[in-house]
Amino acid sequence: MNHLIRAGLGLACVVAVGCVGGDGGGGGGGAGGGGNLSQFEGIYTITSYTENTTGCDAPGESILDEQDPMLANVAISFFFQPVLTTHTCVDLDDCRAVAADAEANNVVPFFGGFIFESASGTVANGKTITAGTDFETDQCQGSVVEHTLTLAEDGSFTLESRTTESATFAPDSEGFCNTEDAEAAANGQPCTEVVTIQATFTEALP
Repeated sequence: MNHLIRAGLGLACVVAVGCVGGDGGGGGGGAGGGGNLSQFEGIYTITSYTENTTGCDAPGESILDEQDPMLANVAISFFFQPVLTTHTCVDLDDCRAVAADAEANNVVPFFGGFIFESASGTVANGKTITAGTDFETDQCQGSVVEHTLTLAEDGSFTLESRTTESATFAPDSEGFCNTEDAEAAANGQPCTEVVTIQATFTEALP
């Protein structure tokens, strides 16, 4: 499952990535929020991966066997702002190649990964907002996905991604579903899904 961009059938989506410390609007734009993102870089082995699709009060069932076993955290420039990107990979050689490609070409993991735009101490934060038109009703719907990555003293980390679905909202004055309205419509709504990942440090990036 893609935890960054999720679009159902019959739904045209606009996505804003990089909203922490930024303006939270626009499709695909963003601004970095600062902090030392490079401290999170490296190749990691996933030890736990759970998902709860019915709420966020508990971690949910393990889906570790369904995932790629490793992650590569790479700090890159996205829209001229520093971000930390988390990419999935299948083994150490694959992770090295994925990390090198991400660093050389500023690759953003829109599918199957995570993006963090700011750091406070040893916690990285990210947010992705989607907004789309339901063609059956001509109304808008969207979601806000907030990520945190907490680094432990031993180099391991815990990543939590929480999704809040917005209430239905009307298109703007130009007939578009925008991410600012999606975020406002999600305010006060219950968290609907949580993904929790734990991973241990395996190797530093070159």
